[in-house]
Amino acid sequence: MWKGVCLSVGWPGSCSNLRTDSGAAADESGMDALGNFRRTTGDWAERAVAELVTSWGWQVLERNARLGHYEIDIVARDGGTLVIIEVRFRGPGSLTSGFGSLSASKRRRVRFAGERLWYSRYRHDPTLDHVRFDAASIQLDDTGTTMIEYSRAAF
Repeated sequence: MWKGVCLSVGWPGSCSNLRTDSGAAADESGMDALGNFRRTTGDWAERAVAELVTSWGWQVLERNARLGHYEIDIVARDGGTLVIIEVRFRGPGSLTSGFGSLSASKRRRVRFAGERLWYSRYRHDPTLDHVRFDAASIQLDDTGTTMIEYSRAAF
């Protein structure tokens, strides 16, 4: 497991001005402020993890890969391994870590999507020989420090 502070990707902003009640204002896409915040923080977290694995020499092949109604956060190549990465973000005051929020049903959906991705796009690539499922947990504390924990072959 890797732990460290991600300094190269800026935090997208504070959530102090967001309304989380059902009366939150919607933008032109129909998404309320909380939905926009989640999309922004999710994209920021995925960029941070993509930067991390790129710094390890891996190649990021896809982000937010869609397979029907399934989505894979990051698809990367680590040598001859196709790596499916599930990214979990938790902000200050969260009751659980990102890894703690990775339920059995979520792991099952990610595995299904990864297997589907392998068979539909990558199984005939002679440079890839297997698939691995990793997870990354990004935690933001009260001081704004970002901690990334990474687990290879997490599930």
